[in-house]
Amino acid sequence: MITLSILTTFLAMNWWNTNTQPVSDSTEIKRFVVVRGASAESVANNLHEQGLIRSSLAFKFYLQLIGQAGSILPGEYNLSPSMTIQDISEKIRSRPDEFWVTIREGLRREQIPAIFINSLGMTGNEAKTFSQEFLEASKDLEGFLFPETYLFPPDVNGAQAVFRLKNTFDQKTANLSEEIARSDYSIDQIVTLASLIEREAITDDERFVIAGILFNRMEIGMPLQIDATVQYARANAICNELSDCNWWEPVLVGDLNYYVSPYNTYTSNGIPPAPIANPGLKSIEAILRPVESNYLFYLHDRQGNIHYAENVQQHNINKANYINN
Repeated sequence: MITLSILTTFLAMNWWNTNTQPVSDSTEIKRFVVVRGASAESVANNLHEQGLIRSSLAFKFYLQLIGQAGSILPGEYNLSPSMTIQDISEKIRSRPDEFWVTIREGLRREQIPAIFINSLGMTGNEAKTFSQEFLEASKDLEGFLFPETYLFPPDVNGAQAVFRLKNTFDQKTANLSEEIARSDYSIDQIVTLASLIEREAITDDERFVIAGILFNRMEIGMPLQIDATVQYARANAICNELSDCNWWEPVLVGDLNYYVSPYNTYTSNGIPPAPIANPGLKSIEAILRPVESNYLFYLHDRQGNIHYAENVQQHNINKANYINN
């Protein structure tokens, strides 16, 4: 029995010593990505599949042994097969070589620098400089800063970030180039209308219906009457680019005609002069492929459900039933 126990211990130690060693002496750098919410098990399996560790089981056991299975940071890392599991474990629990940055749909460009600053851990003058560079480089690119989840190095500057977001917009819309060319509207007008959809719609299905409503309104010479444009005009009047401002405060009835601006679609007819936010691909597709209907009005109730109407009488009934009761 003692001999069996010694043998088992010897085999276990031999397995451990073997599987904690580097895969090879190659110093080739491989990019390894840890997605948000990834478990220690999935990370270990991916490391093994990419030839960066000998055993996923040994790696998982090591993380549990040191009590760090829940300390893996999302991001991108530069790893090599010459690293031990101890080296790799320490690396993916420290500062990534690239960080995840998520830009959600419907943000103004002024809101985006703060996301980079928070995601990349910038502070002080570094944060201030990044924000200034981003806003300067994006001055004429509202609407064309594509919302997406990106990986960025911690030393990215504002101009580089803007270039990446705009380049992604170009790539994502390349497949729509023929539809855009066939449209009666310019790419700037398409993106402007898409930005209205992005701020107004909740679900993907209703984006296409609301797009049809916008075209119905324009066809009869009716103002677009988009509340989000009032929010945009108000923020332009009261917010400073670098201030911590609520850019999208809820619209009050008194705001509709108070903020006179070419962007306010209650006081100005037609399409606003430029986008009011950065739309996602679905909103752009909605403008290119609107659903035909006789609707002229829509509203969301308190639960977020949308209700359409063909005329103002029906719209007022919807208001009474879903908003005012």
